[in-house]
Amino acid sequence: MQEFTNFFKNRTVQKHLLLAFGGLFVLLQLIFLALRVYTRHGQALSVPNFSGLTLEESSRVADQKQLRFEVIDSVFTQGQAPGTVIAQNPSPDTKVKVNRTIFLTINAINPAKIEMPNVVDVSLRQAEAILQTNGLRVGYKHYIPYFAKDYVLRQIYHNHDVKAGSKVIKGSAIDLVLGLGTVDVSVDVPSLKGLTRDQAQEVLSNKYLNFGAVFYDNSVESSLDSMKAMIWKQKPEYGSSIATGSSINVWFTLNEAKAKPDTTR
Repeated sequence: MQEFTNFFKNRTVQKHLLLAFGGLFVLLQLIFLALRVYTRHGQALSVPNFSGLTLEESSRVADQKQLRFEVIDSVFTQGQAPGTVIAQNPSPDTKVKVNRTIFLTINAINPAKIEMPNVVDVSLRQAEAILQTNGLRVGYKHYIPYFAKDYVLRQIYHNHDVKAGSKVIKGSAIDLVLGLGTVDVSVDVPSLKGLTRDQAQEVLSNKYLNFGAVFYDNSVESSLDSMKAMIWKQKPEYGSSIATGSSINVWFTLNEAKAKPDTTR
């Protein structure tokens, strides 16, 4: 025991022990520093918005932000460019660490196709349920004289009658020709100014009216433009009376000032 105590009282031993502890302390500090640098300790990045980007564009953005990405799913969504991002996880502006993987869902280049069900000779309510069950939806409704009200007489896909069993793109809108019923009623023409085609269709359907001729001005250059375009003119005009089942001609534009709704509407 005395020899052990004397060993640690030796100045040379004490000097070497201090150097060893000092070296160990410096080594640990260097290790902790390296870990902080490697993991960017305490540094949080804001996740960018990948929506609408191609995979090539997503790769550039991810590299700039020191992030990674992985495509986990591919689904088809109408109105979105094929091959572009339509969903991501984590969502934009979420705080994450460097090298975090962002999971992306892209819009399929080749949309899935399904068999068209039969909705002719059923009620509108039944047709809506059948189409929804099969991954489709009701598009435009066109009313014609027929004794049974809201009875499906024709099913139309891309402006042509479509037979049950034909291949259609999943998620598509199926236009329906419906019976008007036996009651001959006049209705006031609604104001459609400022409405998109889908919005106007809902208004017309509630009045048992139809679209007539459709026109677009020079501001509408593509099918995507037509989806966003608004009605700026209609014939017959707002306030007049017409019979149910009648058609209204409409003119579309992307010029918001031109399509501004009337204050007297």
